[in-house]
Amino acid sequence: MNIEMLSTAFSNIDLIYIGMLFLGVMAGIVIGALPGFTATMGVALFVPFTYGMETVYAFGFLISLYCSAVYAGSIPAILIKTPGTPAAIATINDGYPMAKSGKAGKALGIALYASVFGGIFSALILSFSAQLVATAALTFGPQEYFAIALLGLSMVIGMSQGNMLKGLISMSLGLLFVTIGQDVQMGFPRFTYGNINLYSGLQILPVMIGVFAISEVFISISDKSKKVTVKQDISGFAKSYKYLFKNMFLAIKCSALGTFLGALPGVGAVTASFLGYNEAKRTSKNNDKMGTGVPEGILAPEAANNAVTGGALIPLLSLGIPGDAVTAILLGALMVKGLRPGPELFNSHMDVVYGLFISMILANIVILIVSLIGTKYVAKVLEVPKYILNPLVLIFCVIGSYALQNSMFDVYVAIAFGVIGYFLKKYKFPLGPLTLALILGSMIEYKMLTALALSKGSFATFIMRPISGTIIAIMVIFLVFSTIRKNKKPREEVDNVDVG
Repeated sequence: MNIEMLSTAFSNIDLIYIGMLFLGVMAGIVIGALPGFTATMGVALFVPFTYGMETVYAFGFLISLYCSAVYAGSIPAILIKTPGTPAAIATINDGYPMAKSGKAGKALGIALYASVFGGIFSALILSFSAQLVATAALTFGPQEYFAIALLGLSMVIGMSQGNMLKGLISMSLGLLFVTIGQDVQMGFPRFTYGNINLYSGLQILPVMIGVFAISEVFISISDKSKKVTVKQDISGFAKSYKYLFKNMFLAIKCSALGTFLGALPGVGAVTASFLGYNEAKRTSKNNDKMGTGVPEGILAPEAANNAVTGGALIPLLSLGIPGDAVTAILLGALMVKGLRPGPELFNSHMDVVYGLFISMILANIVILIVSLIGTKYVAKVLEVPKYILNPLVLIFCVIGSYALQNSMFDVYVAIAFGVIGYFLKKYKFPLGPLTLALILGSMIEYKMLTALALSKGSFATFIMRPISGTIIAIMVIFLVFSTIRKNKKPREEVDNVDVG
């Protein structure tokens, strides 16, 4: 690390810069907390407003907005079982049950500290190892991406608590929906039935809004019981850092995982979140209680998905390759400023590079400050009566679905999947496998077909390449041991029954 360039970058910090960080964080928290308004949409919306700004102010604002929007998706996921962003889907599993039991402050605190830890961890890795990690990512071909996606899909076992068959049915349903649209190899339309809106497939955002948010509104409306609103105790919110220290090794593992996956273009925060959750489930002493409000179930996915922010900047800055949709927008913003990411950026504009490093670290510190002050007010959403909250959630869902492409068709998709999600929840089908299949299915198909085209149809290519072969071997071992353990538990329960 160049100390001279670092000091130069620090010299650019002034009151305007700090103000832009706070504005970016507050805008990002609002955007991330609104179901359907993703970090991508937020950054894309505000990029035009930064054209007249100095570079250091512009990217301080955009990066703080990016980081805070990813974090803020956990707030509605915990409070109302509606992920603000797709990256927060895995957080629902333990975050919402904890809030429902009257411990919203604890859940929100764990999410905050894990998010800030993951963000700062990835920023430090970005600062010290940008070119090294980017070089490693370049060795990944379609075989490796296919293996990683397949490994992610195998996490369906960890999400299918109590009923493996229902988990597999849910996953198969997700894979079926992925086939809608044009064939990735031949371009032939599949299951579109002449509807031109389906040619590009189902957009993931309206589907997620429908499955998780609108379905929850339908369930709430159909619930005839008069439930008393749980008043949330936020007093323990600030002290939830103890859970981070208690599970520091898990936080480091998930942050490292998220950083690495962020450096792989196209993998994203959702995959990192699910893999982080599965790692928590695999190593937790409360394994059997995962999904009922276990702290590790919040800490792991939040550390992983927020670490993706720094990881995604690694290939962007070092190679000019965006790690995700947000960094693709940031790439355009850099080029508007006359900067071209890649090796040349490190040679001629190191002050800008170090400014970005510092912005990411400071943005996470500002997230901590703003959230410690403001989250107690956000948590009061649980005290809002259902007859007021349900219409508001539904309105935000419709706006979020429409805003993606300014298309009413996406609204219809969200409503349709709200109905599907309603029946899946009603009959106890897990939503995690469906979600994972929707996200990873297209990557599996595209990378598999690309790899087979390169190998002239030989499936051996996935095993013969060292990295993909190792990943597939790990997946097989994981599936075997998970299946054995799941089959062993019922027998142990039977053996322990007192028949005397």
